Amino acid sequence: MTARQLLVVFFLILTLVTASACGEGQQEKQPDKEKAGTATVSNEKVQEPPGGDMGLAPTGEQVFGQQEAELPDAAFLSAYPGVLRCMSLTLQQIFTVLGTHFELYENTAQGYDIYRFPDYGLVLEYDSISEKLSTIWVNDTPYYVYSGTIKSFDIDNDGSEEIIAAYEDANLNGRVTVFSKDGLVIADQTTDYFNGECRMSLMVGYGPERESLIILDTNNPSECEVFSYSNNKLISMLPPAPPKASDNAIVGADAGSVVLTLPDQGIIYGCPLPKHLVESYPKGNTDYNYQFARKIRPVIRDNVLYLMERDSLQIKFYDMEEDITTSFDVAQVVREYQYSGGGKWQHLSTKGGPKYDRSSLPSGVNSNDFRIGNITLLSPVGEVAAEIGLDPDKYTDYDFLAGVLYRAGGICVGITNGIVSYISIDKDGEIETPRGLKIFHSKQQALDLYGLPDNGYYDDPVWTYYLLRTEVTDYGAYRVADTFNIEFDGDTVKKVWMSEYISVY
Repeated sequence: MTARQLLVVFFLILTLVTASACGEGQQEKQPDKEKAGTATVSNEKVQEPPGGDMGLAPTGEQVFGQQEAELPDAAFLSAYPGVLRCMSLTLQQIFTVLGTHFELYENTAQGYDIYRFPDYGLVLEYDSISEKLSTIWVNDTPYYVYSGTIKSFDIDNDGSEEIIAAYEDANLNGRVTVFSKDGLVIADQTTDYFNGECRMSLMVGYGPERESLIILDTNNPSECEVFSYSNNKLISMLPPAPPKASDNAIVGADAGSVVLTLPDQGIIYGCPLPKHLVESYPKGNTDYNYQFARKIRPVIRDNVLYLMERDSLQIKFYDMEEDITTSFDVAQVVREYQYSGGGKWQHLSTKGGPKYDRSSLPSGVNSNDFRIGNITLLSPVGEVAAEIGLDPDKYTDYDFLAGVLYRAGGICVGITNGIVSYISIDKDGEIETPRGLKIFHSKQQALDLYGLPDNGYYDDPVWTYYLLRTEVTDYGAYRVADTFNIEFDGDTVKKVWMSEYISVY
């Protein structure tokens, strides 16, 4: 979730807008006869797909080949699907194509600008904090591109490159569109929402049927996507989901630990729990609240596609049972599949185990971790304004209530309801956390400084740590859990952010 999205959520909560209005809920996949029943799973050994002569486009965002030197014309760039090319262009390049006859609406409080091009029926929303487009409107139809990516690649191996764009549509479904450089839609398909980021890989000549694959690895906690492209169609090749671990799981509890038993798989895991989780429960209470979460991720190794399907046992804080988003991962069962082509998947292994070792349980984060320099989470805006160079006179009381997002060098600060509700670092490698973590540090350095995360596993791209506190309001006292988060790009720290608790019930 982006910083500005966090502020929007705060605003929605303050104004009592229903949860459905903010679009945070998971969208159901649209039924499609071309997507159902196309993949199978086998436990038998199958022929490995050839990898020596296979084409592979690297993962990444908004990538265009070196041959893509010329800018598109205005007619192409102002109409769907060509307008999606804006994702790969700078604002200056867009102005070069469309001209400077536009209306500019600046929202300095939340850090975004709106450019309206009346000659083309086109509106671009630009996130000035992240320095990228967030939404494209064409004749009142939105295309949410903040999470998206776009590439130029010869996906059908005919010697001519197509443009492949992944984005979210007006219904917040993930969407992949393949189109020509003449602006002709060749193939189009929807999938699940991206939840903030989509990493796209492209492969051609895969397996005995020489398939062309479009692979999406997103921040959606439970879904990824594998499309096979053939005859101008995109067909999902994801295998049918196996029964959930929760269907047959038995979870027992003891002081400071739980035992996960899956009788049908012969699995018994003893799972020690971190002290700060156990101590959230009344003394002697071992009735730990738990849930299971499933996550699916594609992995490409040596030009072979694998699917990692993980069921994770999660324990919740005491008295926060209704919040499904705040939980500790304590044990996992991981199934690995290999794609052999033609919709066939081979089940390779089932592995897993408890997350924590009883001899090295993490101690968690503390209140001192929720600051960068002299900027502390939950501080009144008056205490940090001078520190970050913010002039309060340039903002209204309503701005500070609804949300202000302000970048000072390599630090981004969000202010909601008059207090600091968000702090992040994502650019300056010299800025460090109180424990000494910097951008570009390794994952091992993060582990040495903070230990295993509360939510997430070592291989995950985002680690989350919780700080439990009691908040007193006019309506009573209740528990909240602020978050400290570390995001990785491979093995390198990409971003660190901390956020005031957001209730998602």
